[in-house]
Amino acid sequence: MDKEFTIYTKMNKAVFRQFSFFNSFILDGKYKPIVIFPIAMFLVGGFFLVKENYGFASTMLCLGGLYIIGYFFIYQNGLRQQISKFKLENDVHVYTLKCDKNGVDIFNDKEKTRILWNEIHMLYVYKTNFYLYIAPQRAFIMPFKDITEGTASELFSFFKSVLPAEKIALKKAALN
Repeated sequence: MDKEFTIYTKMNKAVFRQFSFFNSFILDGKYKPIVIFPIAMFLVGGFFLVKENYGFASTMLCLGGLYIIGYFFIYQNGLRQQISKFKLENDVHVYTLKCDKNGVDIFNDKEKTRILWNEIHMLYVYKTNFYLYIAPQRAFIMPFKDITEGTASELFSFFKSVLPAEKIALKKAALN
């Protein structure tokens, strides 16, 4: 397949929020530690409620609830700070990706790099974005709306032709 695709990634707060949610909660079950602690607190609280130790039970139930509220407050606050820091209120062009049969060129005003397909860690498709992870903690976002040559379905077919199946994962994808 000799087709090439160019994606001029424009970041805004909606794209950034969707990626942050995916990376923080969907990817590889990262939500589990966040859920396990409150559930344990609720179970302990429930156990002591049955034993009619209402003081300890209410403490455990409150701790579980406060943990959830506190975590999401801290998460949302951090997200707002990042959106403000990177000035993502409106579309901001952050980088361009050019995909061809040998690899992907990623560049912006300051730097350019070439990644071969066998060096890709993972490609995730989530809702209306591709997330190309070149390492477990480093991803490039490719919103479907920013694909200028072809469609998201065509680009997905292209990815399937250059990446092994085990390096592609669909997570609530909105592909046609």
